[in-house]
Amino acid sequence: MKKLLTNNYGYSLIDLTASLLFLALVITVSIPVLSEIKNRFDLKRNTEELKALIEKEIIYSGAASRDIKITIAKTVSVSKDNKATLVWKPAKGITLAPHGTIHIHSGLTLSPYSIRLKKGAAGCKISISLRGRVQTKC
Repeated sequence: MKKLLTNNYGYSLIDLTASLLFLALVITVSIPVLSEIKNRFDLKRNTEELKALIEKEIIYSGAASRDIKITIAKTVSVSKDNKATLVWKPAKGITLAPHGTIHIHSGLTLSPYSIRLKKGAAGCKISISLRGRVQTKC
């Protein structure tokens, strides 16, 4: 009767080391990709928040026939009847450009305006037309 030679001792140290090195390589490659995905998600979320804020103020201006001033700096502040009413702050690491003021009268802007949001290599743009239409592009 022949005995079958089988290895029932499990994995060797070389097998475990090779699998750990492979996992370390996969993690090292995926970390920069995941951080870029997070940057883009944060940027898109902040762009949508700012777009909603601007649209809400344009609608309020048209319904109430009021003048509204939106000031863009490191933060975005909204003034109704020369009284500051709201301040919106972007998430950490997101920059706004150019700095300036958007004047809204009865739901219409006095001049078209574009706002650029940037985080890392990613960027988004908010465009406001004379008729008060707000569009985003990321």
